[in-house]
Amino acid sequence: MVVCMSRRTCVELYNEIVKLRPDWHSENDEAGVLKIVMTGSATDGPEWQQHIRDKRRREALGK
Repeated sequence: MVVCMSRRTCVELYNEIVKLRPDWHSENDEAGVLKIVMTGSATDGPEWQQHIRDKRRREALGK
């Protein structure tokens, strides 16, 4: 687990890790190794949208 100071930092770190380990990425919550758990809004840019999950999906990832 890595905790970041901001959502922007989380997304940037995620992108850098995926550059080194592309097989760790999956848009499917059930696959992949690396996930960002964060809240967001519709005004967040498209690069962030894949990481925004509702409460149920955030809790499932936590388990």
